[in-house]
Amino acid sequence: MSLLSWNCRGLGNPRTVQDLRRLVVAKDPMVVFLCETRCKQRNFNSIKEQLGFDYCFVVDAIGLSGGLCLFWKSELNLAIRSSSTHHIDAEVGGIGDSLHWRLTGFYGYPATEDTHLSWNLLRDLASESRLPWVCMGDFNELLYANEKEGGLIRPVRQMLAFRDAISDCHLDDMGFEGATFTWFSTRNGGIKERLDRAHSCTKCVRRLKPPGIQLMQWQRSMFGTTKAEIQRVRSQLDVVWRQPNSENTTATYHLLMSQLDSLLSREEAFWKQRSKVSWLKEGDRNTRFFHQRASNRKQRNYVKGLRDNTGRWREDEQGLQYVVLDYFTHLFTSSASGSEGESIDAVESRVTPDMNNLLLTDYCDAEIHEAVFQMYPTKAPEQWIQLMLTCISTVSYSFVINGTPHGFLHPSRGLHQGDPLSPYLFLLCAEGLTELIAQKEREGFLKGVSICRGAPAISHLFFADDSVLFARANMADCMVLKDILDTY
Repeated sequence: MSLLSWNCRGLGNPRTVQDLRRLVVAKDPMVVFLCETRCKQRNFNSIKEQLGFDYCFVVDAIGLSGGLCLFWKSELNLAIRSSSTHHIDAEVGGIGDSLHWRLTGFYGYPATEDTHLSWNLLRDLASESRLPWVCMGDFNELLYANEKEGGLIRPVRQMLAFRDAISDCHLDDMGFEGATFTWFSTRNGGIKERLDRAHSCTKCVRRLKPPGIQLMQWQRSMFGTTKAEIQRVRSQLDVVWRQPNSENTTATYHLLMSQLDSLLSREEAFWKQRSKVSWLKEGDRNTRFFHQRASNRKQRNYVKGLRDNTGRWREDEQGLQYVVLDYFTHLFTSSASGSEGESIDAVESRVTPDMNNLLLTDYCDAEIHEAVFQMYPTKAPEQWIQLMLTCISTVSYSFVINGTPHGFLHPSRGLHQGDPLSPYLFLLCAEGLTELIAQKEREGFLKGVSICRGAPAISHLFFADDSVLFARANMADCMVLKDILDTY
């Protein structure tokens, strides 16, 4: 079985449809996934007929961006499970079929600040089914630094986030044949990247071979294939594509692309006159078939097994319950480390002796009267105390495992996430870390960073639960920071 995935960068250009048709003829795929179609549903009826497919499912573009489409043939028993602006998820085959698996066409969020949404979506999709899974498309991210040539270096944290998502979903890169890169830009002297790929679980590869899955990761540029002259230009383009970036290769690339564009325009006019086809008119609509099949599918999270603290794999209900309760009981039980003194001692005193004496003075009748009458009429001091104690001591947890709640856990760590008072606890702890850093600065063991001459040195920046620490790039400062964090 052959599958095809292509970021077509817009199907509004007739030459793009020609390229797609030639590719379909050459590879004869059963399924084609397209992203960045930049088209509405009404545009796809004629395209479906030209490509020779029986069905298609469309996710409309938003304005002039995005847009997804999945084509497939009637020989394939395929049902759409779910869709969004960044994915189309389908189930192939049915219960009892020799091949019953899952196919997802994926289009990653293109903006760097939104890539975490791509990985969240991927994890959500992974949790929805235990079927063998193939996920292919344009992920808009690199797995490794050698998948890019030219331009700025990709931050390691971005690639690690992609790798973590793939690992969490138990997917493996299926590899590729042909050109290393799938995307090219002429900006900044030329940039090449491998953004299109296919992933699968091992179980899926084992079940689908033979004949195997062939994924054609098609380059985004508008390359054409027709007759000897166009084939010659394409061969030259392929050679240029594999060469290192330089001013000469970029100039050659532009020249060849101009020649190819001219040849494709001539061929388009010829075949348009011969066939009298009205290009890219009228579109397909989602039929009742898709909606009925999609609405009949229920999505459910399922935990097959867990490994306990001894390394033993547990799949029975009692075993799963034991692993979950044991883990969270340990997590929510106070460790009583007894190392708070050093952090507290580092905090400078904010209360002067005069302020302390005033606070220790006995309450007078006027103060009691003022405090009581400032309270809401239906409240009382005793009720307020009970409410505060409730926030601290009465939170409990149960854990839903495969749809059934188990256990009843009372945490013993006092204030924790979810309690109304936990933000204050966080501020107190953050103050301890601030003072530990400031103390080492005063003692001369740490030196912050100044943005210009005469500016104050900055050793740390805190925002909510994000922390940035600044120090000199030497082993001594690193060890001081490590000691501070160990104490904290």
